[in-house]
Amino acid sequence: MAKKKERIQWKNQIINFVAIVVGVYVAFYLTNRKLESDKRALERQYIQSMLEDLKNDERQLTESTDTLLYYCNLLASLTKHVYSGKIPEDSLSEMIRGLYLYLPFIPRNSTYQTLVASGNIDIVREFSLRQQIVELYHQHYGAIAVVDRLNEQQRTLMINPYLIRTIQYGGQGKIMNTQALWSSSEFSNIITTCYYSINLKYEYDRAALDKCRALRNKLEQL
Repeated sequence: MAKKKERIQWKNQIINFVAIVVGVYVAFYLTNRKLESDKRALERQYIQSMLEDLKNDERQLTESTDTLLYYCNLLASLTKHVYSGKIPEDSLSEMIRGLYLYLPFIPRNSTYQTLVASGNIDIVREFSLRQQIVELYHQHYGAIAVVDRLNEQQRTLMINPYLIRTIQYGGQGKIMNTQALWSSSEFSNIITTCYYSINLKYEYDRAALDKCRALRNKLEQL
């Protein structure tokens, strides 16, 4: 009778042990599932927030590239007129305005900065998508920031002081000293410098716009 009772106790202990193991496993599974669900919810929040940022950036980059391309063409034409010695009286004021152009790009990158600062960049599951995000914000936006700083320094130290000192305006914004400008090598150097600066800025903004649009399209499909 004692032996039978002992066997029954061992059987109960085994059953209890299995129940504990199963319970721990289930709890562990449910906890992991909850954590994964929370991560996916957080990922969706980041993606929705980043989409709003990208839409803002895309609008800004679209406007800047349109404007830059317009003035690139104007300054290219102005450069040809200066080197040919011909003064385009009908469009000169509009061309000269291109020399003052400065369009810094200010991205709305708070979502990306939050991801990086919190160490949560890997919450974006797809590796190629993470690469695409980092490429846009770090590489393309970073390159534009460098170009904008160089353009700002160039305009502050060289171009704007020259224009203020040299360009003489009359009534209705008409340029009064065109002959003196056309005979000045400094003026030709300034417009050439402006043309290449604006063209460089256009190329970097255009590349960033393409990447921004591609990333936005991909995020909208998730």
